[in-house]
Formats: sequence, structure tokens, C-alpha cells
Amino acid sequence: MIINMGKVLCLLYHRVIPYDEDVFGMKVRPEHFEEQMEYIVNNYEIIPFNSDWNKVDDNAIVITFDDGYMDNYINAYPILKKNKIPVTFFISTGNIGTSQEYWWDELQRLCFEREVENEYFNLNTEWLEYKFPSNDCEQLKDMMLSVRHILRREDDIVVWDKVYDDLYKWSGKNHIGRPCNFAMTEEQIYELSQDELVTIGGHTVSHRSLGPLRGKELYSECSNSINTLAQITKREISVFSYPFGGRGDYNDEVFDVLKACGIQKAATTVSHVYMGENSEYEIPRVTIKDNIQNWKEFIFKKINE
Repeated sequence: MIINMGKVLCLLYHRVIPYDEDVFGMKVRPEHFEEQMEYIVNNYEIIPFNSDWNKVDDNAIVITFDDGYMDNYINAYPILKKNKIPVTFFISTGNIGTSQEYWWDELQRLCFEREVENEYFNLNTEWLEYKFPSNDCEQLKDMMLSVRHILRREDDIVVWDKVYDDLYKWSGKNHIGRPCNFAMTEEQIYELSQDELVTIGGHTVSHRSLGPLRGKELYSECSNSINTLAQITKREISVFSYPFGGRGDYNDEVFDVLKACGIQKAATTVSHVYMGENSEYEIPRVTIKDNIQNWKEFIFKKINE
């Protein structure tokens, strides 16, 4: 039994970057991030994700980032380093050092920066056929979010490839992404990993939901990501976060695979404070977006829920 344990509020960030639009709600402006970090470092204990939270006597905060965007290294890391804040970066390895965007950013690029004007996009898979109107911004946004939702639950990589092949033809775009959405390079990840305040964690290869995956495909998504990061950092990878991270994005088979890969703790996106009641493979986190008006009040309410 855990007695007199403090609560742990684990925060999840994705991006720290100036922006004009944020269709997926993943971005925080650098000046806001700096204000947030300065407040918590002066008012709370900040502990690493891979520490033993059950030994916390008072309320504490944990900082994590998902995906592995290059802006984490360029914009967020200097602020964290200046304030001596421990942080964990959970990194999807499939985009490391490439000119490819993460698949949801690529989807947004193909929908909104198309070279060819088409009235419809025809989505055809073995189990689904749908004709998306694509005449204006609202229709394009609905189409983008619908395709994103469909792919999130799709377990067949062949279907993924076909959908994107069709989108490239429909949009007339090439495969070269926008640098603002690139992932970190191997050199950047290695540099981060050498900082004693930084932990690197797995986040699959392709950032597909693990919930629908089974067998060899599930094992490959997890183990290849973990092994790649271990090779880059020259360190053992013992923590992980689930892409999307909802309760339908992981299960007992996923837990077994992670344990076989040496993972000791894994993070969800189930929004709650940690009070010692969660499995080490179902750590709750609160996702941070750039619409928080009163940071002090927000943190106080979340940690006292």
C-alpha cells in the first residue's frame, strides 16, 4: 500500500514552434512554452519520466514530448536546458533524418496544397468506398480529418500505401515535405541523449495505432523503433509512449510485446493525474495545447483533480 504519496502530473507536448494555423492542435508557441517552464520550475518539483513516482512525497510534474519533431530540439530543448528541467522525448523512428513529413502532416499538405483542382477524392479500400467532396476549405478539412481517422484504425500497411498513392495522384504533389515539419536527425537525437536530464523513449516506427496490430507487425513496430533509438543513442531504451495513446490504442498483447523489448514504463494520453493506482504500462498524461489562458490555474486544477 502506498501511503502519503504525492500526485504526479505528467504533461504531454508535441511541438514548440511559431505558427499561423494549428489544425491538429499540437503546437505551442516558444514564448508560451518558456513561460510555462519557468512557472513550474519555480513552483513544483519536476521529476524524470523514468524515475520511481511512488517515492514522491509532494506533488510533482513530468515533462514529455511525443513524435520527435525537429522543433523539439531547436526551440524546446534550449528552454528546458536553461531551466535544468528533466524531459523525455518519445520518438517515432520512421522519419528520422528524412525529407518526409509525419503522415498526418503529409495528409494536410496533400489536401490543402494540391496542384490539381478536383471536385472529389475517391477513397477505395477492400472494405470501404467513399467519395469525398473537395471544392472548398471546409470540405477539404472534413476529408482530411475523416481520412486521418480511418487510417488511425487501419491495420493493413498495404491499405495505407494505396490511400497515399491515390492522394499523391489526386493532389499532383511530389513526395518532398515541408522542412518545418521534419523529424530530428540522428545527430540531434544523439546529442539530446548525452544530456543527463534527457531520456529518449520509443514511439513506434510509423506512428500507427498499436491497438489494431497483431503478431509480427505489432512486434516489428515496437522492437524496430526501440532498437533504432538504442543504436543512435548508444543507450538502453526502457520507456515508451503509445501513438495516439487512447484506451483503444494499446492492449494486453501490446504490454507483453513491450515487456519482451525491455520497456519498463509506457505512457498513454488518458488525461488524469497519477496517484499510484496505474499500471506502469498505462501512465496517464495531460496533453498541452496553446489555448491555456491561465497556466497557474490550469496546473493547480489538473494536479488536484
